[in-house]
Amino acid sequence: MESEFSNELREKEAGLEKRLMLAKEEAKKEADRLRWENESLKEEVKRAREARVKLEREAQELLQQAEDHYKNELDKNVGDLKKQAKSKKGIFTTIGNILDTPIIDTKKHKEDDPLE
Repeated sequence: MESEFSNELREKEAGLEKRLMLAKEEAKKEADRLRWENESLKEEVKRAREARVKLEREAQELLQQAEDHYKNELDKNVGDLKKQAKSKKGIFTTIGNILDTPIIDTKKHKEDDPLE
């Protein structure tokens, strides 16, 4: 009876050790997979940050170009208005011309429109 109990206890112990080893192997595999996934995500975040910085830089350059273009157009139109104001007499005529003249020409030119 005692030997039977000992054998049964050894079998259970061997089964538990086997299950423990399998669990350790599975845990190690899972840890390796998570470690690899973590590294991949870090690299992806780094690339995304670099792309965001590049986009922000390009957007800033485009905004600067647009601002420069706007200032140039504004200066050009103000110069045209001053020329018109000098050539025409009368304060009401000059004020009317200034108010009637757009600062930026938003109309399409016929040579720019490919449909016409």
